[in-house]
Amino acid sequence: MISEYCAVDIALIPEREGLNFFIGLNRRLIEKTGDDSIHLGDSACLPHISLSMGRVRVSCIEGIKERLSEAVSGYLPYNAVYKGYAVVAGSDGDSVSGMDIVRDDAIAGLQEIVAGILGEFSSKGMTPECFSGDPSVITDFSLDYSENYLARQTGDSFSPHITIGNGDIRKIKRIQPPVNFSCDKIAICRLGNHCTCAEFLGIIKGI
Repeated sequence: MISEYCAVDIALIPEREGLNFFIGLNRRLIEKTGDDSIHLGDSACLPHISLSMGRVRVSCIEGIKERLSEAVSGYLPYNAVYKGYAVVAGSDGDSVSGMDIVRDDAIAGLQEIVAGILGEFSSKGMTPECFSGDPSVITDFSLDYSENYLARQTGDSFSPHITIGNGDIRKIKRIQPPVNFSCDKIAICRLGNHCTCAEFLGIIKGI
């Protein structure tokens, strides 16, 4: 059954060079761990910097896109600055690796605008059917993190990052991180399991 609601992530998307770098790191993690539950790609499950998540009516997507286009296109392209690699515990106690991004005034201001707009459309009641893919495999972490993003991950709690994959990135040798990389678009994505950006629902580009 198709849900009238969907789980969305509004996210910054790196330009091609950045996409290739993060997808390459993801493949090295998969090769190291054998765990491909987070499998980044260049058409689905793209590397991204989340700005806001929530549950919205499918019928509201176009309205959200119009509001965002008016408010945020002047922030693009955004130059993301490398802060460091991070490894955190996932929902099953496994390691999840990512790259932290410097939280500068530009991305903090951008997130405030994006979260404000999404908050007007978002509502509680996240279910597995809101996600892309098989509802039976959606993790409790995916449900909880996406539904409570606006309350827990905005303002001073905002920690911009790109998830790279399952496993410990620190065990991979000879990684030369980028000093910075450019993001040339903001995407409205339908979330997949593990809060990946599974499908594009709308794209906002710079002026």
